[in-house]
Amino acid sequence: MRSAFDIPNIINTKNGYVLDLSPERLTSALAAEGFSLNDSTLHSDFAGRAVLSDPTSEIAMVLNDQISSVDIRPFLSMLLAKSGKRDVNTAIAAKTCDMGYYPLVANTCNSENTSFETKFKCKDGYPTGIVEWHYARDYNGKVRALDILSFSRNNVLYIIADAQNINDLKIAMEWVGWDSGQPDKHDLSAAYEIYNGQGVIWVEEHNSGWFAALSCTNMNEYQVDSVQFTPIYALDETKTTVSHSSCFVGMGTDGLGERGSVVFAIAIGRSKAEVMEKAVAGLSNWESEYTDAENMWCEYFSGLERQWFAPEAIKAKGYFSLMQILNLSVGGYLSAGIPNWPYNWVRDTAWAIHALIPIKPALAAQFLSWFEGKNMLTVNDFDIDGTGEYNYNNTDNAAVFLAAAGKYFRHTNDKQLLSGLKPQLDQLFTYLEDNFIEADRHILARHVHDYWDDYASEITTSLVKYESMVDILWIYALENLIPVYRSLGDNSRVTFGVNALSLLKQGLADYRREDGGFDYAIKQDGTLYDSVLTVPANIFAAWMLNDKSCFNWLKSRTAVATLGGLGLQLDHGVGFSQSSTGTAKKKDIWFPHVCIIAMLAAEEGDLKPLKLLANNFPFGSLPEYVQADLKNGNRLGYLSGAWSFSWSYAAYLEMMNRLFLASGGK
Repeated sequence: MRSAFDIPNIINTKNGYVLDLSPERLTSALAAEGFSLNDSTLHSDFAGRAVLSDPTSEIAMVLNDQISSVDIRPFLSMLLAKSGKRDVNTAIAAKTCDMGYYPLVANTCNSENTSFETKFKCKDGYPTGIVEWHYARDYNGKVRALDILSFSRNNVLYIIADAQNINDLKIAMEWVGWDSGQPDKHDLSAAYEIYNGQGVIWVEEHNSGWFAALSCTNMNEYQVDSVQFTPIYALDETKTTVSHSSCFVGMGTDGLGERGSVVFAIAIGRSKAEVMEKAVAGLSNWESEYTDAENMWCEYFSGLERQWFAPEAIKAKGYFSLMQILNLSVGGYLSAGIPNWPYNWVRDTAWAIHALIPIKPALAAQFLSWFEGKNMLTVNDFDIDGTGEYNYNNTDNAAVFLAAAGKYFRHTNDKQLLSGLKPQLDQLFTYLEDNFIEADRHILARHVHDYWDDYASEITTSLVKYESMVDILWIYALENLIPVYRSLGDNSRVTFGVNALSLLKQGLADYRREDGGFDYAIKQDGTLYDSVLTVPANIFAAWMLNDKSCFNWLKSRTAVATLGGLGLQLDHGVGFSQSSTGTAKKKDIWFPHVCIIAMLAAEEGDLKPLKLLANNFPFGSLPEYVQADLKNGNRLGYLSGAWSFSWSYAAYLEMMNRLFLASGGK
């Protein structure tokens, strides 16, 4: 580990650090690339909420989760599992250092007597899922310092803390039970006990079947309680067991002296014996696990098929996006977003596959193969609309997955993998067979997807019969899928697909506006649903179908404000809808759409949206939504949804891939 006082002034190097988050260094580095940053961007509460995990672990933590503004701020929020369980709010404290703030991503501070910063380590020129925090403070003339190394491996989260002039070092956590919220439901049991001579706190989550174990070297302070205890410096060792809807646990070491170190290990698994063994073993073998973690990350980044042509800061963000997709996955399973969408979503996994194919086809294959043997109509983790039917898969999920599978085949000619997936492809293809109305040249929009109905009150979804977005997605899917069926000898689906593709392309004329864009939908009575304007459909048509008229229409939308010089209304509906009069409706936008807009503009030589993207989201996590109120002079900012969103990272990779090709790459 590096000293807190010896941090290299670099963005990306052979074996140093990536994403150094100090404002001075970022501003200097990006200025050399022709970009600019303002200090408020770096100090956003959301800007650093990246995920720390790895593809071997379901345990994950979100960096810089500022839960409260009181004396002790959590420096991480850990999720029990990426597969959909509740979160655990965690704080680390160092006695005698009198910290008001703890190491926080994107909240770097270099004041007169305090310095803290956070970095993802870089190995062989690529970012790893290994994080270092460095904190130092001049306290009454004596420097107190705390360096923390953290990584995960095989469902164990490791936190290694090196302290200087800090005597007492502890971690406190609130463990929240799955399906809690009902007082005294006893969703959790937790207790302190000795295992193989080592103190361990174990937690059992009754409703989910998950277990956790927490331990640290030289543990001489601990507490297990049903009520929160603050400050955490004085733990009560007489409190050792609890059964409740949630619990509070603390552990640590007192008596470190002038210099000392503490290793914390937090394990999850499916049995008490498993997690206790992992946690205790992790205290002694963390160094070998760290070496294995470094080697694993090098392997994931080795063999990239493309070295992107881009400014270093932009390219580093592309590599970072790949690392975050890996952190959101485990064994081919991909969380849609943390913390609120840790479930598997077919659509979001498909977008990630689509983006990975040109740069890391083996990883795309891993995500695809996860779906072998799955029921594609129930593979999402829960029933989104409460109807008992998993119809969320029917429209955008099915088409995007089929497009990703077809694109993978066209890139790799991997007939073996697609043969194994054929039952799943056929299952999704059934939606087209059941809902394509040949006479009308459109597909029934059986479930108007969440680009619209969750957010646009002016749209009455019961009026919708056909939707331009659905037809566009299926056109793209068929263009990629037909070669798969042809290779697999499924002539009947080839014939059906070729006919449907031809008619769907012709049917797009029914949505075409006089000014070049596409209208939203066709109503049940056959009239156009033209009281709202369809920004998403036009974005995807411009991208997937290379429809320049749609992008020209997007650029002409100057009724409200512009995105970095690109005429595009962002302050009320680029994710969703817009009244034809230009009246502001919403101030939020899907972050993936921002990336696609920047990509399409850059292909035409307009780099302003790309620069705006870099300026407002320099490093840290990429969220699900952003808000934009450019009409009032406000910059893009984070809004809601997942802090770290897999589709957003995938869209950033898509942008990098297309810019590579536009730059002359092959």
